[in-house]
Amino acid sequence: MLTIMEKQNLINILISIGLVLTATVYGFFIGRGLEIISYALVGAVLLLAYIIFSIKYPIHGLLVFIFSIPFERIPSLPIGGANLRISQVLLAGMIAAFLIRKLISKSFILRYSPYLWVYITVVISLLLSFSHMLAISRGMMVFAFIIFTSLTIWVIPAILQTKDHLCLVIKVLFWVTIIISIFGLYQFAGDMIGLPMSLTGLKDVYTKVVFGYPRVQSVMQEPLYLANFLIIPLALVITLYIRKINVFSSKFFIGFIALVGLVFLMTISRGGYLGLAVTLAVIFFGSLLALLRPHVITGAIITTMVLAVGLTLVINFSNAGRKAIEETQKHFFNALDTASTLQRFSTFDQAKEAFNEQPLTGIGIGNFGPWSTNYPDQLPISGWPIVNNQTLETLAETGMIGLGALLMFLLVLFVRSFGALFRAKDPTLRAIILALISALVGVLVQYQFFSTLYIMHIWVLIALTIATQNIIFNSKLSD
Repeated sequence: MLTIMEKQNLINILISIGLVLTATVYGFFIGRGLEIISYALVGAVLLLAYIIFSIKYPIHGLLVFIFSIPFERIPSLPIGGANLRISQVLLAGMIAAFLIRKLISKSFILRYSPYLWVYITVVISLLLSFSHMLAISRGMMVFAFIIFTSLTIWVIPAILQTKDHLCLVIKVLFWVTIIISIFGLYQFAGDMIGLPMSLTGLKDVYTKVVFGYPRVQSVMQEPLYLANFLIIPLALVITLYIRKINVFSSKFFIGFIALVGLVFLMTISRGGYLGLAVTLAVIFFGSLLALLRPHVITGAIITTMVLAVGLTLVINFSNAGRKAIEETQKHFFNALDTASTLQRFSTFDQAKEAFNEQPLTGIGIGNFGPWSTNYPDQLPISGWPIVNNQTLETLAETGMIGLGALLMFLLVLFVRSFGALFRAKDPTLRAIILALISALVGVLVQYQFFSTLYIMHIWVLIALTIATQNIIFNSKLSD
């Protein structure tokens, strides 16, 4: 029998041999111009390492996944008309590790979940939409993406079962938010001084050419997605600060709000602004007494001053000319006349027309784009059109059955969340569930200005909410 030291040495030797072989094969394919195979090889090795790591340390594997969530476009790998993202790969690895742990422990007993039947109802409504679907391949792809990302609501709560682990997840979420926010500031400064898009990572439609200053999108697909994501950490940090929960120091909270708030403003996302405004309203309504505390008033004054100074520096640095001022005024004060708004109204009308065709089961999940372009043989260069309103898109693609199922799921989610809020006695858990409720409301408000059902960070927000509910209901602190 091998001793523990000998086993460890054997593992180290095998790992070293594996790395050498991987590097050799990688170099072989690179030398023959087969980069895609090389990337796939390295990705497969890293995925295997992540699965092994997550089997042994599930909570740390979850933390790695949480850190990867914002990285939608940078970095990503275009494959078959879609972008393969780090978070998608890690989610697959986390699911695999979860199933392997269950297999090893031989514990396949499924605990009852109040979300089981409403989740099954949503899935059935998506399947029913296939009955009148014409773009089958598109529908199958979107259906697969929705099911895949929605698995987070089952896997994350199964891993995240303690208050301490929940706080760890929130800390990781804060740190990755700081990183992408700093990158967002770099994007703004880089574009203003004339750095190429290959270095800033901005899309051409978000550079200073349009407004006279860039719209920050950081590592995400669009500014509106960045704004939507930032609602989550902002809701958490503001609630924790107001309620004086020392996950971090007060100075950290104020600095975080100032930095992330500035980047949030620089997204120039009208829907994001409205979503955050509603989020703040929910937080303040749920924390009326706490708002009168001196540290809240002081923090609000300092944060406002920092944001004002930051915006002043940004404006002065950008040398905003008359065009920038006029375009900004038009974007906010003449919103109904802008091209993006008129385009949205057009897709709203199309969605209503599609709904009228098949009011019960819809024209098929993921089929609005093909339907609105008369089912072309190839994907349009600009991609498939979307409704830019999740409610209308759900009605168009899955009909009243689909929208009803989705609303039923959300109803259970909010009823259980408020139940957890009133039951929680621990101040940290109570603050976290209030923040998550607030973020959910804000995200849903902004969902009326864009539409995609398989956005990773939204499903993770739902999963964290469910996990927090479970911790509260299972905790002695809630008795």
